[in-house]
Amino acid sequence: MSNMMPGSAPWRPTSFGSPIAMVALSLAFLALGWWANEQAKVVRATDVWAYNALAAMALLVGVLFLPFAGAGFYRVIHNRRALKR
Repeated sequence: MSNMMPGSAPWRPTSFGSPIAMVALSLAFLALGWWANEQAKVVRATDVWAYNALAAMALLVGVLFLPFAGAGFYRVIHNRRALKR
């Protein structure tokens, strides 16, 4: 029976795939921000603003993804423990 049907049990996600993907994406954004910040030191003066903007946005997005990835890991671990009882 589908979990979307009335009266069915709630779906409890137990896969680590989504939280791991979120951590990987967060690390990729942090790496992109670090790379852009390092490149801003060696590019032409007219292009520095673009690299600084890329670094700021990538670092911000990377940092903001981390709490959601942590919450995803917590939810999966909690659901896995609940199913073992």
